Amino acid sequence: MAKGFLELKSYQGNSLRIPGEDASDEDRKEFINKLISKVPNVMVKPDFDNEEQSKEFYRTLGVPESVDGYSVNEDIKLPESRLELLKNVAANANLTKDQFNKVISEVYKADMAEVEKINEQDEADAKALKQKWGHAYDDRYNHVTQLVEGTGAPVRLVEAIKGKLADSETMEWLYNLTKQISGEGINIGNQEDQGSNRGLTPEEAREKIAEINNNTSHPYWIASHPDHKAALEKMIKYQEAARAGR
Repeated sequence: MAKGFLELKSYQGNSLRIPGEDASDEDRKEFINKLISKVPNVMVKPDFDNEEQSKEFYRTLGVPESVDGYSVNEDIKLPESRLELLKNVAANANLTKDQFNKVISEVYKADMAEVEKINEQDEADAKALKQKWGHAYDDRYNHVTQLVEGTGAPVRLVEAIKGKLADSETMEWLYNLTKQISGEGINIGNQEDQGSNRGLTPEEAREKIAEINNNTSHPYWIASHPDHKAALEKMIKYQEAARAGR
């Protein structure tokens, strides 16, 4: 009986009465202080309209005192100006250090994957153009370069052409322009030598081969013809040009 009484007294001494709706602010504050003293890990919901309470709440969660408290992993390479912008955005959004690092890491990872995808597409596009132009690739690229330089094209376009960064659609369009444009101060070069394999695309070379194959009176088919040897050499060059795109 005495033991039960002592346990009851102990319970009453440690119990907390939650203030009712008519309790004063002082009573509410006293209750909170007692609660925190008994349960230190309890976090009091702040008044978010109160700047001081709001800041203290977010600091408790892990928001740094200033933007300098944010950092990213060493493998993340961002321009300093962009990193500073992201830090300020994070501070305004009250992100914790861990949240900031996680967000930046995931976004950076996605960006790098997209860059890699674009690079692969560009490489495939450039390879396709080389295959399409074959032996004519260097000549045509030089003609396009002369065109953009000789016509005062925007610097960024000239740099893209020289750096082989222009896509195949742009290069083919510009090359077609080289066949139509000429003027003072513009030296685009001569049209491709139709008798040489150097300026022929694989498709053009195959057309040349088909012409010879369909022309039974061509010197290529007549061993006694004085131009037979030259025709054989021409056919070999056409065949080389036709294979260049494979």
